[in-house]
Amino acid sequence: AAIVWQRDPARATLRIALAGVVLVAVGLLLHPVLPINKKLWTSSFAIFTSGSSALLLALCLAATRSGVPRLLAPLHMLGMNAILGYVLSVLIGIAGFRLFIGDASVQDWGFARLSSLIPDPHAASFAYALIALALVLAALVPFHRRGIHLRL
Repeated sequence: AAIVWQRDPARATLRIALAGVVLVAVGLLLHPVLPINKKLWTSSFAIFTSGSSALLLALCLAATRSGVPRLLAPLHMLGMNAILGYVLSVLIGIAGFRLFIGDASVQDWGFARLSSLIPDPHAASFAYALIALALVLAALVPFHRRGIHLRL
């Protein structure tokens, strides 16, 4: 995608989107022979997710053609400080297991509260992940406003 972008920025979004469609189609065509399986990282999984990522990249490129809209500002903030965001997410995960409220870890306690509000376990898990992401974003806001961005 970076090479396509460097060579012809005007047509890059379309070309990345087309590559994404082709990769998703190839991944789905391989699925009957080689099932899409994340745990095994099958070839069909890698091809399918690469295509999905290319489609999402093309969507973001199209959405940000004239600047970053307010709706995508959190993604911009995460992208500008990806290393710090990653470190914070790991620390939040560790804290969730190591800190306790009563006899339950913070993660178990929080998930039990969410499960009582949201009966579907997949939706409750997704909500928990969104809360963790919101915590990371909240921690990144002061750094982003001051122009502090960790880089390698």
